[in-house]
Amino acid sequence: VFFLATARVEGHHPDPATRDALLPAEEALQRIHGLGLVHGDVRADNILLQQTPGGTYKVWFLDFGHSHAPADPEEFMDELQELRALFRASDSSNASDGNCYPQA
Repeated sequence: VFFLATARVEGHHPDPATRDALLPAEEALQRIHGLGLVHGDVRADNILLQQTPGGTYKVWFLDFGHSHAPADPEEFMDELQELRALFRASDSSNASDGNCYPQA
């Protein structure tokens, strides 16, 4: 039997209004990478954002079920590119329906 307890965190997933959270999200992912792990499932549903009173974002990565130590160091850069693509997709200026954010 395996149990995992975590803190309850209030926040929201990235959306078109949170594009400016990219830099803190990159920094959070790079901290994970600094531990020698790739997250393994970078997508909007696995990122939680908390806006601070100063207007910046605290970023939480969720669901480490696919995390692993990479066999190829390029996995770190690949995952960072996935994160950047996710936040670029949140730019709704080119979407015909006003919502081009990827749905899980």
